[in-house]
Amino acid sequence: MSTRDGGPAFPVPVKTTLVFQGMALRDYFAMAALNGLYANSNDAFLLVCAEEAKKNGHTRQSTYFALEAYEAADAMLAEREKEAA
Repeated sequence: MSTRDGGPAFPVPVKTTLVFQGMALRDYFAMAALNGLYANSNDAFLLVCAEEAKKNGHTRQSTYFALEAYEAADAMLAEREKEAA
């Protein structure tokens, strides 16, 4: 694992060598967080997110959601590394 992306989310050995393909665990965690953000949002929450997005220079609310999702994913990976230590 050369980057801090958590390695593959669904590792599959290719032939007899240990080569991983597919989505990184960081992306998988971000996807889960993003799903939760959209599924559990109400109008008031969406309005706050839109205001935060504009305040931080983002033109789209979806950009703000993506940044929040990756922030959550990074936090999950950091906690995972603490457990491994």
